[in-house]
Amino acid sequence: MRWNTETDMLTFQQTYIPVTDTTTKREILRHTSKMFDPLGLLSRLRYVLRLYCNKFGKFDWDTPLPANIQKRWKNLATDLTTLSTTQYRRCYFPGADEKIRQADDHSHTTLHVFVDASQSSYGAAAYLSNGQNTSLIMAKNRVAPLKKLTLPRLELMAAVIGARLLSHIKKTLKHTNFYLWSDSQIVLHWLETAKTLPRFVRNRVEEIQKLTGDRKWKYCPTNFNPADLLTRGITAIQFGSYQKLLRVTAYVMRFIQNSKSSKKRLEPLSPNELLQAEKLWLIDCQSSTYPAEISNMRSSKSRSQLVKQLRLFLDNDGGIRCGGRIHNAPLVESSKFPYLLPSKHKLTRLIVLHYHQKILHAGVNSTITYIRQKFWIPAIRQCVKTILRKCVICRKVVGQAYSPPDPPPFPRYRVQDTVPFTVTGVDFTGALYVRTKDGIETKAYICLFTCASTRAVHLELVPDLTEDSFLQAFRRFSSRKSLPHVMISDNASTFMAASNHITRLFESRHVHDTLSSHGTTWKFIPKRAPWYGGWWERLIGLTKTALKKTLGRTYVTYDSLQTVITEIEAVMNDRPLTYVSSGNRPEPEPLTPAHLLYGRRITTLPYHDTVDETDLSLSLGKQQNITQRARVQIKIIEDFRKRWRHDYLTALREQHRTSGKNKQSISVGDVVQVHDDIPRAQWKLAVVEQLVHGRDGLVRSAKIRTDSGVTNRPIVKLFPLEVTEL
Repeated sequence: MRWNTETDMLTFQQTYIPVTDTTTKREILRHTSKMFDPLGLLSRLRYVLRLYCNKFGKFDWDTPLPANIQKRWKNLATDLTTLSTTQYRRCYFPGADEKIRQADDHSHTTLHVFVDASQSSYGAAAYLSNGQNTSLIMAKNRVAPLKKLTLPRLELMAAVIGARLLSHIKKTLKHTNFYLWSDSQIVLHWLETAKTLPRFVRNRVEEIQKLTGDRKWKYCPTNFNPADLLTRGITAIQFGSYQKLLRVTAYVMRFIQNSKSSKKRLEPLSPNELLQAEKLWLIDCQSSTYPAEISNMRSSKSRSQLVKQLRLFLDNDGGIRCGGRIHNAPLVESSKFPYLLPSKHKLTRLIVLHYHQKILHAGVNSTITYIRQKFWIPAIRQCVKTILRKCVICRKVVGQAYSPPDPPPFPRYRVQDTVPFTVTGVDFTGALYVRTKDGIETKAYICLFTCASTRAVHLELVPDLTEDSFLQAFRRFSSRKSLPHVMISDNASTFMAASNHITRLFESRHVHDTLSSHGTTWKFIPKRAPWYGGWWERLIGLTKTALKKTLGRTYVTYDSLQTVITEIEAVMNDRPLTYVSSGNRPEPEPLTPAHLLYGRRITTLPYHDTVDETDLSLSLGKQQNITQRARVQIKIIEDFRKRWRHDYLTALREQHRTSGKNKQSISVGDVVQVHDDIPRAQWKLAVVEQLVHGRDGLVRSAKIRTDSGVTNRPIVKLFPLEVTEL
């Protein structure tokens, strides 16, 4: 810290922190320990540095730090370099009346101490006010202990810091009214209650009361607590927009001029004032980023590589401009000789966002064209792309969803050799229109049951989507095929007309209780993710295609439709599961689901040779022959199951997709848009509350909270509004 006796200003020593390719723990601590700030004027920046230093405590002193930590250090080094431009008045109230100062009247002066805490730090700030002006006197903050404490206890520790700060300031400022403020009502209750408190709380309450006496603590809302900056941290340059930065700077410059002149300027800011503020920031940015180039241009030495490449020169105000060969072009001076800006500076980011918003959030090319009318940024395309990827407004309109990871291995029930229909998927088709005997039009639905391993299907025609109709279809299915151990279905149907009916049916307590009494468990796939049930959605499509080709535009009765559906079921169970050879060599018959169910195809005759009816009746009448035929049937089915294991399962390897990009950026707390079948501007916003990890450790779905409650969605239906990793 430095005191300029001529201007009576407190400043900080100008330091240049070199940023090398490899940064170590020793080098970072060497630079951060040089910061001398006894008054805590830079507590907000020191807080960020302390939290940052805690992250690499496990590394050795001279070991190169990871790339993400080094990238963060480069940004902090830029802030530390700009500290030399930060100034504070040593006099708290320079414009106060001279008579009041001579009389040493402190009756109208009040001292306010604000305390605040967060999960990462706590602190206090003291402000002095004379009724017209307010000035920061001193601030202190601490990083939260490694041992996790509750937020009320951290707020209490902040109150201890505030009490100590008040006790220290009272020794110098006499006859001043003191006030203490906190935004924690729990702490205020602890300070006033007469009940016995826990030892941790009681010890700190006693210290606070000893230091502050009978002074009453007051409540301050969090939004109006200035000590909140101590616990959140702030960088040397932190503004929401480029225009706000220029206007604030212009008002500060006008205030300085009004303080020196008897004629006060109170009119709105002029374009010239905004231009001077812009030049001030540009020169400050260039001087902190290109000190070597500025020194080279001011000397008589040979020009450096960057100076020669861009033909750099200093204008009359000291700004760095780029030359070229368009001196005689009919352009303004700033277009012919643009200002040089570093691609990774925070001021550059504000400028890019400003021009991007000015041209109504146009694309990268339009933004670059507009920026080059006044500025020259090396590697501008990469710079603009990186910044525009973080534009929330653009991401709400054209942002992409989270990228899905590689498909996981098949679930165990898909590749396990079990009894047919042990694990069964169930789904409904859309409404089919049939006519009654009286010619009245009515609806009917197809309920599809499919086996997860054998891929066999069972089709049932139901008149409606009520619980009773489904349970009747389930009873017919389990009586003809097998009682399933696990039933899997959609969480919601994709058919808009039947969506609510199917949802209520699948969530019915009566249906679940009935199935549970038979030992059947019901499971759901994530909402809005029909590809999770692709192994039955594919068969739904085959059923509908076969139905369209069979009936066409025929208007049939309910009984006729039921007959057609049964025939379609037989044909689908005779579809080949393995490769069908087209060669002349005799090969085994292609494996079908019917082979695994019955030991033969059901759309062909069971006997290839003609058998005499008399011999057939005699042979079937003996118990020994019947038992022998049963054993033969079991052996035939077992042979087909061996072919299923050797031919079908190995053939599943042929269909797989791998991208090799399994790096995922979704995390808890992300704000996302939820995909829906409506215009994108009407999509709901949600917050990711929980990630659902697969057995391979990758995330494919998540639980989210919307304004209507908690639900789940696949990550490919979630569109992030914030970029966490670039």
